Amino acid sequence: MHQLLKHAHQEAGRFNHKYIRTEHLLLALLHDRQLGHNQAVEPLGLTYTTIEAAVGSLRCPICAAEDTMELSAAAKRILEQIDMDKPAQMMMQLIHSSSMVRKLLADSQIDLHRVLDALQDVNEDIK
Repeated sequence: MHQLLKHAHQEAGRFNHKYIRTEHLLLALLHDRQLGHNQAVEPLGLTYTTIEAAVGSLRCPICAAEDTMELSAAAKRILEQIDMDKPAQMMMQLIHSSSMVRKLLADSQIDLHRVLDALQDVNEDIK
């Protein structure tokens, strides 16, 4: 979990966001190509570059309001429930439980059902 948070912190910092939110967690997961789940969803449009562009277009009304980086309430809830050893399952949980991530994907014209099916296939292959 430490590595995921470290990467999510870096992602939030790149956008000058003062909170690590669910979209930063998703970017951190997509950035780590070694986890293997990316190959299942990249052909469907769920790529680091696509989500990075969508996050870059977000307005952050509270950015630069504080000096410290914190986890948002939604990000905390997700991190409490996930299994760090199952990145595909973690990505599914992020998509299911974050309205912000679902909106980003929809705005990027990514077919959520196809992405979730591909992640489910990865989860079943791991079992």
